[in-house]
Amino acid sequence: MFYESSEKCDKAFRFGDVLNGFAIATPSIQNPPLSNNCTYQIEVSMHSFYVILSPCCSISDKVLSLAPLLELDNRFFKNSYFKEDMTRLNRKMEAKNSIPAGRWNNMDPDEKAAKEQQGLMYAFLEFFIYKKNGLFTPYPINQKGENIETRCYMIDFRTIFQIKCDKVIAPKDTPLKCKCLQLTVETRNLLRDKLVFYFSRIPNEDKVLMS
Repeated sequence: MFYESSEKCDKAFRFGDVLNGFAIATPSIQNPPLSNNCTYQIEVSMHSFYVILSPCCSISDKVLSLAPLLELDNRFFKNSYFKEDMTRLNRKMEAKNSIPAGRWNNMDPDEKAAKEQQGLMYAFLEFFIYKKNGLFTPYPINQKGENIETRCYMIDFRTIFQIKCDKVIAPKDTPLKCKCLQLTVETRNLLRDKLVFYFSRIPNEDKVLMS
């Protein structure tokens, strides 16, 4: 199960929950740093659904970290392994499954061997797929020669933002009627693991300095 059943879903806010009823205000700055002569814009956007990315124990003090649920990237559908089940992208996989079969078969043998030696790996590190649900609006995927429609959505870890809300006091003290879906413990762990991996990667230049 990807989501908890309606019987198990409660009102408490948790990491990974799907909410509605929020907006994003994103500054667009042309030439930082800001000064009296700097031009910038505030872009306000609304999405149908958002995901809580605050750890459960950090949902407090009137602050919440969210990311919008976005339509899937059509690149995912070029990989038959993902196309069969988009949530496979949330887990580590063999190197040969991380790219389309045609590219893998035509890859240089040395490059292929190097990838295989890495063992299980994530593909598309920035993204986590939310399984289709009746609450989600279906939309078409632009693929040549195919008519594809999906209700799957994704979060992009690069789009995490903060909101302030006086009613966010604690996970069980958020008297808001905006919670729509709750992940199962297993799915929540998958999201946590991939998010931790995304933020914990060490760049090569730091590895050199640490060695």
